[in-house]
Amino acid sequence: MLAPIPRTCRYWRVHSSAAHDPVGPPGAGRVWIDPLTPDVLWMAGEVDLPVVRAGGDALTADDLNAVDVVDLTEVTFIDSSVVALLANLLLRRPPTASPLVVRNPPDLALVILEIAGLLSAIELVDRTADEPDR
Repeated sequence: MLAPIPRTCRYWRVHSSAAHDPVGPPGAGRVWIDPLTPDVLWMAGEVDLPVVRAGGDALTADDLNAVDVVDLTEVTFIDSSVVALLANLLLRRPPTASPLVVRNPPDLALVILEIAGLLSAIELVDRTADEPDR
């Protein structure tokens, strides 16, 4: 189950072509920037070309320039459009900036990032590794 997005967030959401539920079926792709964490680009569900393309109208260049972390914790699918978005974020970074952080990518996303050659250009972080045991 995807976590709800606060109504104050700037985000976009696109349903897959098979989706008929206007409220949003499980797995609908979402990408957003929360105003409380403007340096984090959040992704969830099935993030593919229609989701990324719709985002071109939703986020400004300033929004994307502020991104230091891409959180993939709730992603179930990515395609080459996400790779292109990450490459775009990398190209926007000043040469002296810290590496772009990709947080909690699922195994399939790691394979895609490796095939695309992005693993050497990003820093992978497992958010749960920093959390204390309970």
